[in-house]
Amino acid sequence: MPIPVWRAYTAAVRRLAGCTRLRESADDRDTVSTPHLRLPLGAYVTLDHARQAMAPLSRVHADAVPLGVLALTRHEIEDAVRLHASRQAPREQLAARLAPPA
Repeated sequence: MPIPVWRAYTAAVRRLAGCTRLRESADDRDTVSTPHLRLPLGAYVTLDHARQAMAPLSRVHADAVPLGVLALTRHEIEDAVRLHASRQAPREQLAARLAPPA
């Protein structure tokens, strides 16, 4: 596996572990605070990047995954991607795709 693909994959695994810790710390609450919504969004961006990077190796076509409407503002989405997404992921491109129109 090429090193950039391996980095994308391991970054995705780390982000998933962070989401698991967040879920475990949430107990049985039905709502998640806005700061905590940023971590799963950063994980999504990182996972999507890893999925796209691994597609040629796995010979599986990787279509973009639609998220629908997010419960975050444009600024919160941009912060989430900047703070929690892997540096290898195309963060600006994904933030622009995910952010609602201004």
